[in-house]
Amino acid sequence: MERVGDLNLSCGHYLVQLRKAYEDPRSRFTRSDLHRPGYWGGMLTNTMKPTSDQRIKWPMPTLKIFEPRQAPTKRLASLDEFITMLEGFHALLDVAAARGMEGPRITSTLGPLFRFKVADAFSFAIAHQERHLLQVDRTLQALKA
Repeated sequence: MERVGDLNLSCGHYLVQLRKAYEDPRSRFTRSDLHRPGYWGGMLTNTMKPTSDQRIKWPMPTLKIFEPRQAPTKRLASLDEFITMLEGFHALLDVAAARGMEGPRITSTLGPLFRFKVADAFSFAIAHQERHLLQVDRTLQALKA
């Protein structure tokens, strides 16, 4: 359940930031058929996402700031929050398809040191989700064995 909490903290940040960007009437978006990842967005996404053969090429421990506090009463609620977060990303992707993904920069979970292009923020959050869901799948396979 700790991994779900990590996802909720990290990916939840991007969901909130992306939602704010799309809801802000001052934000201007354009649509483009070609996306060129930013330097940091592309690099950090590539280090996060699993490879095509389902390996995690850059294992890394959860940063201390993203370790969820142990709250036994929140265990199953964390899964509900994760599902709600995924539904939120799905809805935002629909909005992005209509309005575009070229727009304001999205501040990373590490603060303004890294500011992602909108598409990079989506990509990073999705790569993080894929990484942890692969870990969940491996855990379930090990429990079956």
